[in-house]
Amino acid sequence: VERVASILGPDLLCWRTEFFPKYQGDEGTDWHQAATFAHSSGRPQIRWPAENDAPAFGGTITAWTAFTHSTKESGCLQLMPGTHRVMNYDESLGMSYNPDTINKREKDSVRRGFFGYDYRELQKDPDWRPDESKAFSLVMQPGECVIF
Repeated sequence: VERVASILGPDLLCWRTEFFPKYQGDEGTDWHQAATFAHSSGRPQIRWPAENDAPAFGGTITAWTAFTHSTKESGCLQLMPGTHRVMNYDESLGMSYNPDTINKREKDSVRRGFFGYDYRELQKDPDWRPDESKAFSLVMQPGECVIF
């Protein structure tokens, strides 16, 4: 919390903690963006103040911590520069769950999904594809954290 407070100040609301285990051989997490964290339900889990007062995409910070070695070979976290400027997804659309697709979905020859969900269902433009040549991998050691 100290690191986040050094960025946002002392008035914080820690509203959610989740663990996303990625086991050896599991698919990578699909490209996505989040503002209200509505994801699969289409119902916002967090509501921001009136548009004039709200920062772009809300105002959450994610502190992503590596509990094991996070390498390119094991499917480390990847980030796409500039995606904080344009929202390419509409979380109000909601996503359907299909457990039969877990670890079986390929997108542009890369195994990507999210535990039975397909983030493409939230894309504003169904033909849009991220420019993966701009992505960078966050190789991390156990205990290291990245804040975004």
